[in-house]
Amino acid sequence: MFFIPGLSAQTPPRGQDLFDHVKDLLVRVKAADSISSPKSSYGTGFVVDKSGIIATNYHVISDYVMQPGNQWKIIVETQDLKNIEAELIGLSVVDDLALIRINQSFPGALPFENKTSFKGEKSYSLGLPNDINMSLIEGVYNGVLNHGPYSLVHVTTPLNGGMSGGPTVNSAGKLIGINVARILFANDISFIVPVERLLTLVKKTDFKGLP
Repeated sequence: MFFIPGLSAQTPPRGQDLFDHVKDLLVRVKAADSISSPKSSYGTGFVVDKSGIIATNYHVISDYVMQPGNQWKIIVETQDLKNIEAELIGLSVVDDLALIRINQSFPGALPFENKTSFKGEKSYSLGLPNDINMSLIEGVYNGVLNHGPYSLVHVTTPLNGGMSGGPTVNSAGKLIGINVARILFANDISFIVPVERLLTLVKKTDFKGLP
């Protein structure tokens, strides 16, 4: 279970504490024609099962999916700078989610929040903005938007390209959504896929274990 030693329910978390507890569960994900080649597309991923199961966005690895039998590979770069080819094991195009697996274990997995956040609650999005370095950005949770089969959470957070597929967590460090999109030319209007959609994909994917 994720917790931050020395913090009470009344004490706001330090961003550094949240980042330190999550950073080893974050990875860089790219689609490329070899482990060493430049990326075709890139984004962020995070560990949902310590056996090596990683969640990201479908659009991060869509070149691999859309061109079967071609040269594309899914490559994961871990925090210790290892580049490992990944296997696609689960996909939801509607929710823009993908589950991939690498042959490496992790010390843990990011826990899922099972309670609904409230409007105005602080959120913390993690990822690789513009492929610069792994970052944590504070924002505000503003509720779920449902349109037919689509469901997104509106967050007031300055997400940038490269953060796609990264996690957004609450003050307890639990996953509340997956970074997916922002409105161009707007002031910090961004969207995350609700954690419930990822949980649905995890449960129907062929591997044992839940976060």
